[in-house]
Order: sequence, then C-alpha cells, then structure tokens
Amino acid sequence: DEGNKCMLRLFGKPLVQYSLENAVGAGAKEVVMVVGHRAEAIINAFGIDFQGVRIRYVIQDEPRGLVHAIETAADAIDGDDFISIFFSALIIVLYFQYLRATFWYQQHVVFRKTYTLS
Repeated sequence: DEGNKCMLRLFGKPLVQYSLENAVGAGAKEVVMVVGHRAEAIINAFGIDFQGVRIRYVIQDEPRGLVHAIETAADAIDGDDFISIFFSALIIVLYFQYLRATFWYQQHVVFRKTYTLS
C-alpha cells in the first residue's frame, strides 16, 4: 500500500483525526504533528487549524521510531509541557471497545434471549 496508515478511514474519518479530536477535547492549545511518509496527504487534509486549534508540522525524514519522532519535534515543543498521542494506540482502544461491546451484547442480549424461561 502506498498510502499513509494514519489516513486510513474508520467510520468515515481518517484514523489520525480521532487523535486530533482527543487532543482538542483534552484542551490542547496547539498540536505539533510529526509526519513522515506521504506527509503532504496529512498536511493537505488538515491544514494549519483543526477545530480552532493550530497545527504545526514537523517532518521526520526517515522512520526511526517513537523516541526519534519526539526528538524531531523538540524545537517545535520548545520546552513546553506536552503529551504524545499516537494514532496506533487508537486502534488498540477501538478494538478493546469492540470486544467489550461484543461481550456485553452476548451477555445481555444473546444469552438472555436464549435462556429466558416463560
């Protein structure tokens, strides 16, 4: 696949958009997004503002891991407090939410209907 994984769509939105929504919801005043592979697709999709919060982009020339990504953003962060949000963590959270919903459905709907006595 030639595309960027974080731009894959889930429920009609790119995966990275969920991370942006979480950052805005948490009260971020600015988002510094480290981009690499096909950075232009991300930059063109989100521009310099997301729901009123400024986005700054830092280019990571070669993928060398998460620590390197944070080091690449060091000048943009400029000693301020920050939180790292990785879109891949979203996939894990959504998967566990799916498992929890499936379990709840089986416990409360499927099994209850199967074993209900009249």
